[in-house]
Amino acid sequence: MTTDKWVQVNATLIQDIGAEAWLQQVVNVLEGKGTVDTPINPYNVINIDPHFAVEHEPIIPRDEWIKANAMLMPQRGIERWLRIFLDILEGDIPLSEREVRCKKLAESLIEAELLFDQGQDKEAWPLLSACHAGLLGDNLTPVGSVRTNTVIY
Repeated sequence: MTTDKWVQVNATLIQDIGAEAWLQQVVNVLEGKGTVDTPINPYNVINIDPHFAVEHEPIIPRDEWIKANAMLMPQRGIERWLRIFLDILEGDIPLSEREVRCKKLAESLIEAELLFDQGQDKEAWPLLSACHAGLLGDNLTPVGSVRTNTVIY
């Protein structure tokens, strides 16, 4: 099955049975509690990121995740929501601007550490100083964690 076909079939299913019922079924399939050969199963079209196969506590309770995503579907459009859902399951997790900035800063810190380890202190200090300045907000307090508008179960 192609991604386009999966999106089309599941958009129709969502319209027929309702978003919450569909979400409940897809969560069951992803947890191994549903029928594997159902058209709802995203394994039919993508390789799910192994990160999601690790046993973990949900970020939010299942019922809240289902309700939140049921509300997002009409806002984003069902087909667009389904494509975003597949992207997330494949490991393409949307980040806020601050999360992207923090990720870049972390990469720069790692680079600075490598330079220090190689004895290149002169090259590492400016990079480290820039990272330090970037980690502080406008009021010189550390930047905290940020929530995005994408709900991930």
